[in-house]
Amino acid sequence: VNQAPVIGACPSDITTCSAVVTYATPSASGIPAATVSCLPASGSTFATGTTVVTCTATNSCGTSSCTFNVTVSSVSTAATSVTSNAQNGQICIGSSVIFTEVGGTLGSGATWVWYEGGCGSGASIGSGTSITITPASAGVHQYFVRAESGCPPSGCQSISINVVNTPPSGTVHYTTTFSDGCVGSPASALSVNAVAGAAIYRWTSAQSGVRFNGFASPHETTVPVVNVTFVSLPPSGSSGWSICVFGSNACGNTNTICTWVRATLSQPGPLTGGVIGCPGTSGNTYTVPVVGGAATYLWSATGGITIVGNGAQSVQLTFPAAFVSGTLSVHGQTSCGYNGPDRTITITRAPAIPGTITGPSYPCPNASSNYSVVAVPGASTYTWTTSVPGATVFGTSNSCTITFPAYIPAGSVSVTANSICPYSSSVRSKGIASGIPNVPSSISGPASGQCGQTGETYSINPVALATSYSWNTTCGTIVGPANLSAVSVDWPANFTSCVISVSSINSCGTSGARTLTVTGAPSIPAAISGDATPCAGDVGNYSTTGSSGATSYIWTVPLGAAILGPVNGSSILVQWGNVAGNITVSSTNSCGVSGQRTLPCTMTCKLSEVETASLRAEVFPNPVTDKTTLQFFADSDAPYRLLLCDAIGRRVLVKDADARQGLNVIDLDLSSLARGIYMMTLLHDERRELIRVKVQ
Repeated sequence: VNQAPVIGACPSDITTCSAVVTYATPSASGIPAATVSCLPASGSTFATGTTVVTCTATNSCGTSSCTFNVTVSSVSTAATSVTSNAQNGQICIGSSVIFTEVGGTLGSGATWVWYEGGCGSGASIGSGTSITITPASAGVHQYFVRAESGCPPSGCQSISINVVNTPPSGTVHYTTTFSDGCVGSPASALSVNAVAGAAIYRWTSAQSGVRFNGFASPHETTVPVVNVTFVSLPPSGSSGWSICVFGSNACGNTNTICTWVRATLSQPGPLTGGVIGCPGTSGNTYTVPVVGGAATYLWSATGGITIVGNGAQSVQLTFPAAFVSGTLSVHGQTSCGYNGPDRTITITRAPAIPGTITGPSYPCPNASSNYSVVAVPGASTYTWTTSVPGATVFGTSNSCTITFPAYIPAGSVSVTANSICPYSSSVRSKGIASGIPNVPSSISGPASGQCGQTGETYSINPVALATSYSWNTTCGTIVGPANLSAVSVDWPANFTSCVISVSSINSCGTSGARTLTVTGAPSIPAAISGDATPCAGDVGNYSTTGSSGATSYIWTVPLGAAILGPVNGSSILVQWGNVAGNITVSSTNSCGVSGQRTLPCTMTCKLSEVETASLRAEVFPNPVTDKTTLQFFADSDAPYRLLLCDAIGRRVLVKDADARQGLNVIDLDLSSLARGIYMMTLLHDERRELIRVKVQ
């Protein structure tokens, strides 16, 4: 009788760091004898993680199985490096540093563990990818990191840090320098002294175009030497490179020392040598001041000038026989072949035209005046002249003295500069005129009607060059200052005419006098205004604007005309008769009578008969105080017009109405009129009648 197999107990679960796992195969019972196999088999390479192993017993009657777990843990790999945030592997005592492992992998359950002094030596000082350490003592400290877990730890990776407690001691100074920098040339070494305690040397340049050991500024070296190359010229405005260096450690820096390396050259200073070149001469020496960094000096010239000794600071020039002018230029050149800017001068056989002539533009007659110009380069003498007849010129330098005669017309002072060749410059001139001021312009102020007037002002426009004025009168009295451009005059109470005069004064003398004749009598009145073509019987106003100083007026009218009212004012009221003629007026005061102003008048219309009888007009009562009555006889039914004018011809009443044949009676209210004489004109059927009305 066969019996099904029964498998025994499987191995317990296995946890291992090795991928190859072996285990004991379990036993089994059964008839016939069972065979036992496990999958994966013992000695197989297991994947990282947990794998289920199944063991099975088998015979002809059946199978029996059991299972267990095999867990393979991953193994850590060592870090590839360790970094720190310490510059140049240094920190100053009391400072902290952060260490970070780089690369490597952590196995199952592993972490990074840090040690000081040895790999796994002593107690760990921390764990994690990064740790922060504050060393307690100066000196070199070494730190290690490895991965640790249930499996064997990884290998260690280490880093050293130097803890310093003082800055570098001593100062730096250059031990090797060079003066010129040539773009594209091989590297040149710069070095400073080694400074105790300096961990690095920091090299910088304020200008671009510099490379230190092939690197741009700034660059650090651990030794006090660096190889410098120049890849481009410095920016515009800089003629070279300033290269600086200092030593440093974590606790501080040394002094900074700089050296100047020239790239380009500055413009030379002014040349020594004359600006005059005489035709056909040679051996004329010209020298350029030293240009810093210049290895040689390159000269050039125009105008046929030849140069001997090019390349040196001083050269000899030869001027051709037909030499007129040319230029001489020079610039410095560095050992690298870089050229600086030119310094150029113009050389001529004749001096330049002198500048502006200084000296009085208005010299005094019978006196001497000085004139000068700024010295002209290359001038040996000067020739001064003047166009003023009779003047005498003294001096051949850049200044002269001219003695002028009593009369100085408008003219000039001129000068030329002369070289030793000899050739002369163009002429520089200055206009001059007499320094005595001009006669004043016309005198402004009243010239007539000044009988007894006081405080009258007379003035002139200011005169160029005048510093004061002199006023005089033949009969008036000057009140107040008499040396200004205006004066106040009191005139006598009774005079015919006087003269007021004024002259301009300055340090050179006194001008001629400007005069004004002043009369006591008033001037002729202004034009007469009024109707110049009146009709017979008209009443019209005639007036003038008067004249200065007039106290009254004298009027005349044609024969048959009469002046109504005042006869000596600036206006009159005229009643015309049948004859035309002139109206005249003169002004008068206590000193005399002016000439006459005339208005010719012509009669364009006349009355054919005496119209008073035709209309038989009358006003009653007359004189009137407030109300009056006008009555007249009309020959037919026709319109009439009534005009009432005051003594100066102004219309104060106009009335238009229709008249009836026979007697017409009209009531008038004159209460609003001022007292005085009024002329009433009645017009009807081509007839006219005048009535004098008195209001009281």
